[in-house]
Amino acid sequence: MPTKNAAVFPQTLLSGSAVTTAATTTLTDAANNTALLFTAPPDGAELASVTVLPLATNTATVAYLFASKDGGVTKRMIASKLIGGNTVSTISAASPVDFGYSDAALLLLAGNEQLYVGTSVALAAGFAWHAHGRGYTGSV
Repeated sequence: MPTKNAAVFPQTLLSGSAVTTAATTTLTDAANNTALLFTAPPDGAELASVTVLPLATNTATVAYLFASKDGGVTKRMIASKLIGGNTVSTISAASPVDFGYSDAALLLLAGNEQLYVGTSVALAAGFAWHAHGRGYTGSV
């Protein structure tokens, strides 16, 4: 990619979603049982929110975020959060877990960098993930 001499600004609203069902048991650079949540555009992106929500009753688990700059071959863990046990029913709402990113504390991704997600326990109904932010654009 050519070097740019013009300012690059966040322009496009972006979001990503995924569902994970299998347990991520390998936390090294070859993390298994992950799902692709978000791919940054060529000029990069800033994420203001990443959340995960159990879709059924679950035991306590850990949610993981992994970043990859090589199309998912190498996935480096960049964050984790505890998901408490939830009883999900028609009269009991699941509790979403927020990773704490905001407009004041953005998760910055390089051009084409990908964000993968996983949890430490399996859940047949799955965990629903959502991310939103803005993509950068600029002139060449």
